[in-house]
Order: sequence, then C-alpha cells, then structure tokens
Amino acid sequence: MTRRHGGMSFMAGLWVYPGGKVDSADMSPDALGRLTPEARARCAQIVARGPMSRFPLEQSLGMFVAACRETFEEIGVLLAHDAAGKPCPPALIDQLQHHRKASIAAPESFIEMLVRHDLMIDASALVYWAHWITPSAAPKRFDTNFFAIPAPQGQEIRIDTSEATEWKWIEPPHALAAHDRDEFPLSPPTVLTLQEISNSFAAHGSLPSMLAAEGERQVATVLPKAISGPTENFTLMPWHPDYHTAPGEGVPAGIDYPAHLLSLPGRVNRKHDFSGKPLP
Repeated sequence: MTRRHGGMSFMAGLWVYPGGKVDSADMSPDALGRLTPEARARCAQIVARGPMSRFPLEQSLGMFVAACRETFEEIGVLLAHDAAGKPCPPALIDQLQHHRKASIAAPESFIEMLVRHDLMIDASALVYWAHWITPSAAPKRFDTNFFAIPAPQGQEIRIDTSEATEWKWIEPPHALAAHDRDEFPLSPPTVLTLQEISNSFAAHGSLPSMLAAEGERQVATVLPKAISGPTENFTLMPWHPDYHTAPGEGVPAGIDYPAHLLSLPGRVNRKHDFSGKPLP
C-alpha cells in the first residue's frame, strides 16, 4: 500500500492501493496487441460476467492494460513477460525505470516501451476483485475497478514520490488493526476490501489458493452512501437495511449481492472527510 501526499485535494494522507485512471492509449490497437490471445480471451471472459460488460470490449480490455501501466508508474513494478512467456529479468526492469516519468506524462509511451522491448502485458494473471463507485456526496467521483495479482519475484518497490510519501507491505489484519488505533488512515472502501481479502485468505490458506479460487468470483457494483450528521459520520453499503431510504445516489433495489459482500459490515464509521481530513 502507498500513502497519498498530505497536500492532495482528495483522500490526502490516506493509505491506498496503487492505481490511477484509464487513458485512451490503453485502448489503442497497439496496447491491446500487447495482450496475448490467451490473455485477451481470459480478460473477455471476466468482462462478460461483471460490471465492465456495460462498456465496449476494447474499453474494458483497456482497463486491464491501465492496471498494469499504473502499477508500473506508481510503484515501478512491471506486470509483463517476454514474447516466450518468461519473466522480465531484474536487469531489464532496472533499465526500464527511467520510462516511468514519460509514461506518467504521456501514457502511450508505456505501450511504446513494451513494443520496443517486445514485452507482453501479464493481464491473464489479474483477478477482477471488486467494483466501487464513489458516493454522490463526494466532490470528486470515481468509477473504480480493483484487481489482484501476485507480485513478480525479484522486483523492487519504487514509489512515484509525486503522489505518494511512503509505502509498505502489510497483512490485511494488521492494517485493519492499525486503522482502528488511528495509526493507519483508510477510506471505507479500502477498509472493506482489506476485510474481504483477509476473509478470503483465511478461507483458502495461501495466496496461490486464494487467487485461484477467486479467479471466477462474482463482482457486483458497490455504490455507498455517505451520511454526515452532528454527532456521527458513517457510510452505508447497499446490503444495509437502511440503504435505500437514505439520501444520495444508490444502486437499484433487488440486486443479489454475493455472499462475500454480504458477510461484510453494512455500516462503516467514517474517520475522515473526502479530502482526507479527520472528522470530529
């Protein structure tokens, strides 16, 4: 996880997952050409059964490309392999680090880098984990897909210091406990996603087993409602009994949420406002 700069206008100082936004370059023919036929077929299967199916296929496939590009830009980890399917050697990863600034400024340069070195995006290993939309009360809105993937062996974490101040590997239960002690500030979506990862890992016993089991997981859209009052601030999830009578934009009634979401709390106290400042 990385910690956002304290001067940012949205979620400042909070711990988040590496990520960013989709760019048109991620959907270009050159970008999609960096997906092997097997990876493209696998991603298309994931798209067909989840919220991304509402977009054209090229746009949805571009989200997988964007996930790999943003991971490289933000933490220096390259989710790619060579044309023979072999992992990128550490020496090449070190050599490619100087491309990160160019990719941040012009995302198409990431694709150009892959083409130049004949590297393929490791998209088939991505597990589509979750889909969240920012509450309508937020001054900035995001429609966000979460992915999980094993970190490639031999690659170092090198954060983009323009957006983050620090990083750390942390087990989900430890992150949640530190959050409860006000030592590890998190937003409600991050809290629930960490709880979900923790539950899944406990059920499956290892990272490979967890990701293998979750490869076919059902993803449903979560659009929370942020409630603010004189004495408390909290977030309601769509499976909470008060959700549909609470003010704010919400998902339609009658959605059949999967068990892994229904096992999570339907109401989460908010410790920070949308800018990241602590709430009273």
